[in-house]
Amino acid sequence: MTGEPLFIGVVRLSHIAIGCTIWHQETPMNDEAADIDDPPPLPPIEPEAADCCGEGCARCVFDVYEEALERYEAALAAWRVRHP
Repeated sequence: MTGEPLFIGVVRLSHIAIGCTIWHQETPMNDEAADIDDPPPLPPIEPEAADCCGEGCARCVFDVYEEALERYEAALAAWRVRHP
């Protein structure tokens, strides 16, 4: 096979802890990816309705998700300033 490899072989993992479950997104890095030294932030994964126990926890999985979403939006806005 000729040409450039599709993947460099590096995998970037973004983790967010939601309740007792660890969610992750796996993004293979390839030649067309954004600058490897400063990749765009990855959004948190929204929990499923079944992930909530329904007990009225002080920090529900949806509260944790909303906090992570706010951090993601701030990080994305800062990244966009660096990458116009």
